[in-house]
Amino acid sequence: MPEPYLHLTAFLQSCFHQDFDLVGDTVEEIVIAYKQAATRADIEAIVAEIAAFLASPSPNRAVQFEQLFDLDIDPLGFAPSVEEFLGAITRVLTTP
Repeated sequence: MPEPYLHLTAFLQSCFHQDFDLVGDTVEEIVIAYKQAATRADIEAIVAEIAAFLASPSPNRAVQFEQLFDLDIDPLGFAPSVEEFLGAITRVLTTP
């Protein structure tokens, strides 16, 4: 069975890991660094998968996020909610 959020998982695990602070201290800094090397197709796939994740039914988005993505970091250290964390990523990725 294919991974439902393949691009988003790869992005999150490659950017938001225990050494994220070597790249930046904020979501914006980290995503801007990623964007410099990413292809347009990668960015579009990540944005689409964020939208699909946020549109999926979930009684507890934070638990769902943790179970699916199993990151070294807590997204709530960057934003008050998973939705706001992913929203910040989307904003940076879609800003020219």
